[in-house]
Amino acid sequence: MRRAVLRYVEEYDRWFANVGKQMTALHCGEGFQLHMGRRKVDCRIEMGRTWYVIMGDVPLALMKNKTYLISINI
Repeated sequence: MRRAVLRYVEEYDRWFANVGKQMTALHCGEGFQLHMGRRKVDCRIEMGRTWYVIMGDVPLALMKNKTYLISINI
């Protein structure tokens, strides 16, 4: 897995994983690990009215104006 920054790009209405200069668009159902402090939590991204992640059975809204540190297989 590679470390990446999860960032929302309004022009595409989509979240992207940025690894260096490489930007990869994420699609519904794609899995990754969200870094939460010193822990990494398995989750997947989904789209309802807005984008969110599912951790186990817990949905968590993503804030479009924030970035998140993740680990992902790209």
